[in-house]
Amino acid sequence: MSKLDIRRQPPTTGKPIYKHEYERTTFDNTIIVLAYVLAPLGLILAIIRSLSTHSKIQRKASNYNLLYHACMGAFIALGIYFVVAKMMGEIDYVALLIRLVMIYALFRIPAIKFSVKAKNKKEGFTNLCNDYIALILVDGIRHIGSLSDIRGYSEADVRKHLEYLIDQGLLDPDIVYYEGRIANPFVKLPPKLTHSEQTRSSRDVNSSNITEQQPNRAQSEPKPQSTKYILCQGCGAQNKVLAGQSKECEYCGTTIAYS
Repeated sequence: MSKLDIRRQPPTTGKPIYKHEYERTTFDNTIIVLAYVLAPLGLILAIIRSLSTHSKIQRKASNYNLLYHACMGAFIALGIYFVVAKMMGEIDYVALLIRLVMIYALFRIPAIKFSVKAKNKKEGFTNLCNDYIALILVDGIRHIGSLSDIRGYSEADVRKHLEYLIDQGLLDPDIVYYEGRIANPFVKLPPKLTHSEQTRSSRDVNSSNITEQQPNRAQSEPKPQSTKYILCQGCGAQNKVLAGQSKECEYCGTTIAYS
């Protein structure tokens, strides 16, 4: 099993890892305060605020968190009211228990669900932003259509997401983006690979030139002279004679011609 810890290179920005936080405007903080002080008004304002801004993906987590506080405020306010009514003798224990169960089902359970959704939306948008940063800065993908295919959002949504990242200072506003898409956005030819391909092609040309020069050199070089063993006619001894030359016998001195 490999021991290498291979991970995607972090984006090279001032904020290498983006963590989305709940957006808290002055109006949002006012709604949260009213949710615990004047529960009905806080709940109504939270619903209006959520419906008017829920089309923005960066607001979804904040809106769910806002509804969580509105439901919790209503649950706490009604719970206190019913407990005080019991202490004043206006209702008995059974009526108090029934009312508490009802407001738990009406407000507390939805508050739990809104809290879970807010957390999921917050984490999801954080991952989305970090993916955009990595795709654009690390992988070098600048085509809107390719980003749309990878992340599964429409091209219009991708433009909105990029505008948000630029406004937050997570992406350089000078980066140029392109319309459309490319076939293989993740496939790139590194400079080292380009250099190696050029080196390999030049090496192939040199080897072919050397191969062509070898036959020419073989033709220009003289062939080595062959030798032949010939019997001396004088004494019958065997002598080694070079081609095209004559030689005296090593034993009797008789001249031996190459034939």
